[in-house]
Amino acid sequence: MPVFKRAQDAGIKVIVHEQPGQKNANWDIELIQDKQFGEAHLEAFAQAIGGEGKYVVYVGGLTVTLHNVWAHAAVALQKAKYPKMEQVGDRYGVSNSVEDSQKTAADVMRANPDLKGFLIFGANGPIGAGQAVSDADKIGKVIVVGPFIPSQGQKLMKSGAITRGFLWNPIDAGYAMVQLGNFLATGKTPVDGMDIPGLGPVQLGPEERTIRANKMLDINPETIDELAKLI
Repeated sequence: MPVFKRAQDAGIKVIVHEQPGQKNANWDIELIQDKQFGEAHLEAFAQAIGGEGKYVVYVGGLTVTLHNVWAHAAVALQKAKYPKMEQVGDRYGVSNSVEDSQKTAADVMRANPDLKGFLIFGANGPIGAGQAVSDADKIGKVIVVGPFIPSQGQKLMKSGAITRGFLWNPIDAGYAMVQLGNFLATGKTPVDGMDIPGLGPVQLGPEERTIRANKMLDINPETIDELAKLI
């Protein structure tokens, strides 16, 4: 982004979140491990549908890098471990919109009456798909798994329209960015294994200038109420 370059040219350190590899950024900070994040969703989804059947994959868009990284990891595990599962069509790039996710889910369920569920990456996707499942009276018959904001999807999860998801706390991300900014402002350089208060030891990822923690939250019917108070 031009504004990032102008900031760096002015001697300002640029820290980003959810943007590994971002040009003109000094560091990107991530609270999850990408491969594990995608695989955790797939395992939860496979468990919920019994390890077989047709399913659909949502991402925010085919150019949304992280969503597709997570989806790649999930689908690769499915093919290796759950050969009786079958992805229907290509990925649907709708999960950045509740409305698009809901409409697409309704259309896909009509076209595939034997569909077992939606595996979603993108926080609005489970909300839209969950609402479509509820509207179609298919709660418990069509499963929805994916990351979502707990306070936004609390009612849908309590009703069974959303089964499970994983996320991280954006409050932790903001706090970590401030801590890292202070660290950089003193002229220090991040190193692998360093401790960021609130995150614990972090890893320098294989990508250049990426710092990774492991703060994945499990969103399920037992945790949803407490998480909804926070996020």
